[in-house]
Amino acid sequence: MEKYDWESYSAVIDPQDNDFSVVSGTAGYLFAADRFIGAAGVGLRSIQPAVRAYLESYYAPGERWPARMLVQFNRKSGQYKVLFEESDKSRWKLTPRNMDAMYEELRPQF
Repeated sequence: MEKYDWESYSAVIDPQDNDFSVVSGTAGYLFAADRFIGAAGVGLRSIQPAVRAYLESYYAPGERWPARMLVQFNRKSGQYKVLFEESDKSRWKLTPRNMDAMYEELRPQF
């Protein structure tokens, strides 16, 4: 990621069977101030402990965890946001038909 002049990053994190102890997928997106730069993944094993710890601190024991989560970070300001989708596994899903609109929805707006 360092070879790009990126300003912000968004990652969509998917659990396996709504169990964040096993993250089944991530999709990451880099943005410059004025445009989408490209996809940038994150290692599943490297984030599993942090994702689990965050959700255990956010949700009560026994409470169902979200279907998906979106983590957004602005490198220049240091601001970040975490959004949860409680049930719709297709939210924030990028397809050829929605690419441009989805890039704008995923772009951090702080």
